[in-house]
Order: sequence, then structure tokens, then C-alpha cells
Amino acid sequence: MILKINNVVMPSPIEDGFTYTEEKIWSENAGRNNKGNAIGTILAIKKTIDIQFPILDHKTIDKINNEVSNQNKPFVPVFYDSELNDGLKFNGKCYFNSVAVPVKGFRNGKSIVKGYKIQGIQQ
Repeated sequence: MILKINNVVMPSPIEDGFTYTEEKIWSENAGRNNKGNAIGTILAIKKTIDIQFPILDHKTIDKINNEVSNQNKPFVPVFYDSELNDGLKFNGKCYFNSVAVPVKGFRNGKSIVKGYKIQGIQQ
């Protein structure tokens, strides 16, 4: 499994930890007409990606956050390849939602983060 954000290799997501949703971008006139029928045109289909990671330390969290929360680079390239025969791949520029860092405890004086996930929206 290969995951790169802004060309930086990231830790692999957990099993079943990479999902995407196809979002339809509709024309301005989309909606229902006076007969109740849906109208409009799909202008584009973009993906929203959800990535959930295994237990991480703060050094790794900082590495990820440096790429997904940089105000000078709001849109960054994301590349994912499952390297399986199913052919699941994603390659596109994304911006990322706000990121929560769930600290679950401490080990050897360092915080442990479990359940860290990020969400990217294709530009």
C-alpha cells in the first residue's frame, strides 16, 4: 500500500482505512421544477477521501499535519495505490478538513494517538 501526500510517503492506513465517496457537482439550476421532477446537469464528479491511521506517535502526526494543514499550500497532491489486484487508486489534488488528534494515553512518557483520521476533498 502506498500513500503519499504532497509527495511525502505517509504511514499506511489501517485495514479498510481508505475510503472514498463520489460527490456530484450539480449546475446552478439543479433542483425540482414545478411538476416535482428533478432537473439539472452534473458538471463534475469529485471524490472525498477518508483515511484512518493505526496508532501513531506525535512525530508522525506532525509529519502528516505539516502536509494537510499548511496555510501556504491549501491544495496538495494525494496519491494512493492499494497495490492489490483490485486496482484501487486515487491521484488528485485535495484540501483537508480540520483534523482532530485523539490522545488515548501515554507510553514511556510520550502520548499515543489512536483513531487519527483525515478527510480530503478533491479540488
